[in-house]
Amino acid sequence: MEQVRMAPIDTFSFVVGKSIPYFFISLTSVALIILAAMVLFGLPMRGNWLALLVALSLFIAGALGTGLLDLDGRRDAAGGVPGGAADLASCRR
Repeated sequence: MEQVRMAPIDTFSFVVGKSIPYFFISLTSVALIILAAMVLFGLPMRGNWLALLVALSLFIAGALGTGLLDLDGRRDAAGGVPGGAADLASCRR
């Protein structure tokens, strides 16, 4: 949180700038998994590669957004303030 306050840019730009590398790392991981499936197991890729890229990009963006939502109410990444998405998912009644 201290990094966000001390940064010379606005909060939105800071969060987007911190999220972009994770987005591309995730896309690279997906590409390696698809390549491994095709090479090691002989699975053919049928369909549109662009549609797959768009769907994967939307999924990864949603996953990153969920992670940001989970960290929204916390003091640090390890926890500290209850009420994040992980706390809501772990509630048992």
